[in-house]
Parts: sequence; structure tokens; C-alpha cells
Amino acid sequence: MQYQQVYNVLMPKLEKELPEYLSYHNADHTKNVIAAATHIAAHENISGNELILLQTAALFHDIGFKN
Repeated sequence: MQYQQVYNVLMPKLEKELPEYLSYHNADHTKNVIAAATHIAAHENISGNELILLQTAALFHDIGFKN
């Protein structure tokens, strides 16, 4: 599975299935972490498979909070 496919499956789950009491660890937070990681990666000349791996880690970093 490619990153965008995983994102398309996982992000709706984060948007709908994270507990309501989480005010910080939510789908918007995950999107912000992905954006920040991508921004930092650009400044560190990280690209290709390493960038995809970094973005995937950012996408999954709060999945443990899902019900």
C-alpha cells in the first residue's frame, strides 16, 4: 500500500474514531505533525523513500489513541 492510500484509509478513522475527550491528539494534530515533518524534511534534504517513511510515522503516531 502506498502512503496516500494509507492516508486515505487512516485519516477518516482518526477523524471519526478518536475519543471526544482528546482535545490535543486529534486528526488536525496529526495533519499538523505530517506538515511539520515534511517541512523539516525539506530543510534537511530528506526525500524519496525516507520522506515517505517519515510521513508514514507521523500519520501513525497517535493511532494508539483510537478506540
